[in-house]
Amino acid sequence: MRSRSGWLVPAAIVAAAFAVRLIMLLQTRNLPIYYQPLLDAGFFHQWAEFKRSVTWGEAAPAFREPAYAYFVALVYTVFRESLSILRVIQCLLGSASVLLLYAATRKIYGRLAATVAAVVLALFSPAIFFSSEINETTLAVFLVIASAYALTRAGKGLPFFNASLSGLLAGAAFLTRFVSVVALPAWILHLLLSREPRLRKATLMLLVGFAIVPLCYHVLLLKTDQRAYFPLRTSWHALIGSGTTGGVTLEPEFEISLGGSRGAYRATASTNRIEGRRDMLRFAIIESPEIESETDAYRHWGDRAAEDLASDPAGYFGVFLKKLGVFWGPANPPSNLDMRYVADFSFLLKNRLFSFAVVAALGLLGLVAGVRRTSLGFALYALCLPLVASVYLVSDIEKMLIVPFLAMFAGVAFAAIAKSIRRRKTMKAIGLVVAGIVLIAVFHQLPGRELDRARNLVVAGDAYADAGIFDRAERLYGEAIGLSPGLADASISMAALYAGAGKSSQALEVLDRAILKSKDPQLRVQRAELLLMAGKPEEAMAGLRSLEKSYPYETRLHQLMGHVLLGTDAVEEAAVELQKELDYVGRGFITLSLMGDAAFRLGDYQHAASSLEEALAINPYSVPAASRLADTYSKTGQYPRACDVLGRILTVDPGNIPLRFKLGVCLYRADRPTDALMHFKELLKFDPTNADIALNMGTAYAAMDSVEKAIEMWEHALAIDPENEIARDNLRAARE
Repeated sequence: MRSRSGWLVPAAIVAAAFAVRLIMLLQTRNLPIYYQPLLDAGFFHQWAEFKRSVTWGEAAPAFREPAYAYFVALVYTVFRESLSILRVIQCLLGSASVLLLYAATRKIYGRLAATVAAVVLALFSPAIFFSSEINETTLAVFLVIASAYALTRAGKGLPFFNASLSGLLAGAAFLTRFVSVVALPAWILHLLLSREPRLRKATLMLLVGFAIVPLCYHVLLLKTDQRAYFPLRTSWHALIGSGTTGGVTLEPEFEISLGGSRGAYRATASTNRIEGRRDMLRFAIIESPEIESETDAYRHWGDRAAEDLASDPAGYFGVFLKKLGVFWGPANPPSNLDMRYVADFSFLLKNRLFSFAVVAALGLLGLVAGVRRTSLGFALYALCLPLVASVYLVSDIEKMLIVPFLAMFAGVAFAAIAKSIRRRKTMKAIGLVVAGIVLIAVFHQLPGRELDRARNLVVAGDAYADAGIFDRAERLYGEAIGLSPGLADASISMAALYAGAGKSSQALEVLDRAILKSKDPQLRVQRAELLLMAGKPEEAMAGLRSLEKSYPYETRLHQLMGHVLLGTDAVEEAAVELQKELDYVGRGFITLSLMGDAAFRLGDYQHAASSLEEALAINPYSVPAASRLADTYSKTGQYPRACDVLGRILTVDPGNIPLRFKLGVCLYRADRPTDALMHFKELLKFDPTNADIALNMGTAYAAMDSVEKAIEMWEHALAIDPENEIARDNLRAARE
């Protein structure tokens, strides 16, 4: 009877945990993002669909860890492809994590500490939020806690089996969130420092269990002749710059030194994973042209990172400390738009009973006050995870991986205070309370998430701007600038809002103020674009030339320079600048289109055609690019290809009269006068006073040996335009 009653409290906590998660689902079920997963959620949803329907037994490289996609695919296969079912299952996983945390804590520290730990995790608002998010966090947290629970079971019986199970779960967590690999050395040390010989011997089984899941995935990769691509958050350039917060840099981009055959420069490298991969290879080739593969590039930057660290160890240690401070900062994970947006519809996400700063402070207090040999691995994990995460990026999801163990030791702190009071050790209890308050105050003074909050405001402002609610967008942009004056995105969005409303002077003022606060070159690029739109190409070009001296590889810099030069008919110089953009940044649609135009005007029709074909492969619906490509084909006598291009683009813009006229001329030159005549007849109905249409109709009739109708149309053209020499000459020749 006693054992049954002993589980009433955890059962109630787990039931409450599941209930609040379901309540949040009900409160947010009418939101668009509930049924339309965006960004990471959309990626995992689509990846899972692909796995389930196409490649269940295969693997392919991806920029995210793969295990969660397999989990989603499994849910879709066993049940059905339902986002609601997936969210409910994740609510069950989140509730199971609460139960496992209670069980693990109780085995080591007793019922009171376990109850507090379980309540903290059950009511921690980000844990509630992530239970409904299509995101790997809930699964990763569950696997790490399950691995920890199996580790506690190893000391009670079946050490080899439980150690193997713990390793297996840790390996699955590793493929769900790479940073959870920290559990492996922590668990190993936990077993090696145990007093029991059989636990020390179980270390090998832990290692074997951990290796199984990654090894199976690697076998699948080899089977499909692929290799894993690890996210760039673990690449060299995350060590360069001033640190990161929430997946974004404390500065807009990392600045790195470059030197090579083109001279020595400072360049910027994006922290976006896809763009960062491109930057990594592109900059490596600029420094060392002999590099032929990504493997060579990784090796190159590994050597460079080591050199940079050796050159300024104190500076990089300062960066590390800053990122470590951000990790322990007061902001709750997650600090993203989804959390802000969903919190407006669920009071549960506004719960501030256990903020991260409170949980972290009490967790460290409990860790110092009550660590035991039986919880040594969990203490090592709680201390080492922030260190490892801060070497590269500081992300909200990685914060969630430590919350359960901080909750465990927070329970220990509560239990220590209660025990001191019960034993009438008043001074000790007061000391623990005071220490807890001091720690909470210290954690609240650590770096916050101003930049993240500012970015979220910009994203929300962009959404309102897209919806046409410009006053609210302006207010949000203003708040973002107030929070983080150096954030370029906020000022650029505000300037774009003013420019769209015809307030170009206010837009320039916004950018000028931002330039005083930030070195982000995109501000200067945006300013030059506004000057170009305002009809001041010389002033725009002067700003771009000065920017080129410091940031020759900046995105859109040479593209905009080429645009300005094309507008002033400096076509050769424009082609040079556009080629730099293609070399330094990559092959974007606008740059390729401008290059095609420049090559066409220089008479290099082969280059023009290849550039425009690439541009249309990126954006097949561009009417100007398709029209210029048709002109290029016509110049080289490839009239059938020109007709095909024009025919395709007219399906996008069927009412484009000049394009239809151009297609009629092209059909005539492609020896298809009947088709050409059909187009001209339709055009003449629309515009019966157009002499050029009548003239070309006459030419088409003449090609079909309908001389009388040709003469009639040429006479009609002359009646419209008596000065039309071509029509007069055609009439004279026909009558003779």
